This record gives sequence, C-alpha cells and structure tokens, in this order.
Amino acid sequence: MKKKLWLWFVGLFLLFGTFVITVVMLDENNYKKAVLKAKLESYANVLAASADSFETIGFLPPNIRLTVMDTAGFVSFDSYELADLLSNHLMRPEVKDCLSGTEGYSIRRSETSDKTFFYYAKRYDNLIVRLALPYEVDVRNFFRPNWLVVSLLIILFAVLTMLVISLVQWNDRKMTIEERGRTKALKHEMTSNISHELKTPVSSVRGYLETIINNPDLDEERKQLFIERSYLQTIRLSDLIRDIALITKMEEQPEQFRKDVVDVNQLVDLVFDEFSDDFKALDMSGENKVPKDLQVIGNYSLLYALFRNLVENSVRYAGKGSTVVVQYNLRQKHAHFTYYDTGKGVADNELEKIFERFYRVQDEKSHKAEGSGLGLSIVRNAVDFHGGTICASQHQGGGLQFDFDICAE
Repeated sequence: MKKKLWLWFVGLFLLFGTFVITVVMLDENNYKKAVLKAKLESYANVLAASADSFETIGFLPPNIRLTVMDTAGFVSFDSYELADLLSNHLMRPEVKDCLSGTEGYSIRRSETSDKTFFYYAKRYDNLIVRLALPYEVDVRNFFRPNWLVVSLLIILFAVLTMLVISLVQWNDRKMTIEERGRTKALKHEMTSNISHELKTPVSSVRGYLETIINNPDLDEERKQLFIERSYLQTIRLSDLIRDIALITKMEEQPEQFRKDVVDVNQLVDLVFDEFSDDFKALDMSGENKVPKDLQVIGNYSLLYALFRNLVENSVRYAGKGSTVVVQYNLRQKHAHFTYYDTGKGVADNELEKIFERFYRVQDEKSHKAEGSGLGLSIVRNAVDFHGGTICASQHQGGGLQFDFDICAE
C-alpha cells in the first residue's frame, strides 16, 4: 500500500511539472504572438488613417502583404494581387474573428499564393485592414520556444523531483526505524510479560509437586489439595499459551483468518452451552437476544473467541446470581452488539485499562484459576479485525457493559 501511494505521489508530481512547463511554453508563445500582433496593428492603424491612398503607401516592409476589404468580405485593395481577381474573404479565420470582435489573427496557408502567413486583421467601422507576414525562417525562429529557459525549467524540475524523492525516502526510513523501535519495544514488553506470566504457574506447579515428592508421608487430603491446585495452574498455563498464540496470529498474520457467513445466534448459544456448568455452579443465567438466523460476514474462530472471552470474564468477575445478556441492533450496515452482565462491575478508572494485555481487575480471591489477562485484549483485536470499535461502560443498574460493532455484510 505504501509503495502504491508513493508511485501515485511521484506520478502526480511529474504530471504537475509537465503541466507547469507546458503552461510556461504556451505563455511565452502567446507573448510572442502579442508582440507580432502589436507590430502589425501599428501598421494597420496608420493605413486605416490613409484609406484613400493605399497605392501610394510605401512605408510597409516589402515582405508584408496588405489587403483591404469591406465587412462583407469583398476585397477593394491587395498589395500582391489585383482586387478583382480575389475571391470573397468573409470566411477567412482572422476575418471571422475580426467581425465577431474588433481584431483577429491566424497562422495558415494562403489559398492564393499557397504560402504560410501570419495574418492580422482589424476592423475600422465598415473597413477591414488585413496584414500578412510570411511565416518563414525568421518568423518561425521568433515563435520557436526559448530552449534555454525550457532546459532550465526541466533541470529545476528534475532537481526538485530528486529532492522530493530523497525527502520522502528519508522520511520513510525514519518512520520505518521508529516503527521498528516501537515494535521492538512492544515485543520486549510482551516477552517480559509472557515470561512473568509463565513463571507464576510453572513455579506453583513445581512447588506443589516438589512438596508431594519430598514428603512421601504427606496425608492424602493435603496431597489431593496440592494435585488439584497444580491442575488449576496447568489450566491457567494452557489458557495463557492459547491466548498468546491467538493474539500473536491476529497481529502478525491477519490474512490467515478467512471470512465467511457466521450465524451469530447459534454462536452465542454455543458459548452459553460451553459455560453451562459454570452458570449452574454460580447461579448465573444467560440471555441470548440476538435474532434467529442473524448472519454476518466474519471469521468464525475470532467471533467465537470474542463472545467466549466476554462470557468467561463475566464468569470470573461478575459474581454469583448475575445475568449475562447479548443484544443486537443494525447501525449503518454494521451489526451493533451490546453485551452486559448484572454483576459487580468495574471501577470507572479501570474501564480503559481492562483491554490492556495482562491487566487484571483486582478482586477477591477465588478458588478458580486466574485468567491469562489477555481475554479482553483478544476481544478488542477481534473487533478491530472486523472493522469495528468497542468500548466498556457501567451498565445501568449495575454490572459491566460492552458495546461493539462488526461488519454485517
């Protein structure tokens, strides 16, 4: 994408430079036409003042042809040919422009002499005076572009282009270095967090097993307690490894998550069914208010992980007797979902932090294994993958609420 934008930028810059050079050349050409026209106009003004004696006028240069006609195009005098032998000039381009305004000019081949002339015509009441200058070497050279100026413009444009390219490349390198620095810092932070999170359950399991091994006379009840606690720590370790693998894949290889048609109502029912034993043990209940057969375009695994982590979060922190609810409504081609529980809720100062990796809300001790601290981070990444946003808030009447969007088409 960055390369494509870069090519577009260079293309537009080259197009702009070409446009500027073309405008300069056209402006120079128009200026030269104006100079030549002014010169011929001065002759025409003098000639119009002497309209009764064109034959005796001798101040015109020999290479300039004079033609006098009326506004109907009939020639009354021509310095090269007999007027009676000339056809009507009404349809000549410079004459037509002259009649529509006060003057006109053109560069074209003469129908009479078969030579190319620069024609200038000006109207004086019912009289039109036209002067023609042969478009030969001198005049052609006069209209030829000033290649020195054009060359300087091209060189200047080339230098500016190279400067812009260098600046963009330097900026890209700078951004790449900064991005690599940020990525390295994030990876270092995540590695440190992962090491810390892995160390805790591994150390616990090791401690419990060492106690059992080093104390063969340990009573069965205490031994069973240590085994159960070791088992809970392995569950925590397994959840951590699963969540780390998922969040890493979402960030580094999102293209591997294929989108398909997903029935959200069935998906939520499946998640509720997975936590049915936890609901029963905690006297909790789940209400699936998503319409039957609601389908969205998304990745099934990520949407499943999204709802599973939300429900798991409620199971861990909402408290006994709470209710979990999933609602839906359509908003501008996006499926808007509201998920909330009626549990203990979260303090206002922790609402923004709960999406951070490895962040856990401080809570009373529980016999359940602690989560990985990545659940809500996975939720946020899954919503991002589907082009939506998510926010957490206090639910009216108590509890924690999440509002998020995913693409509905």
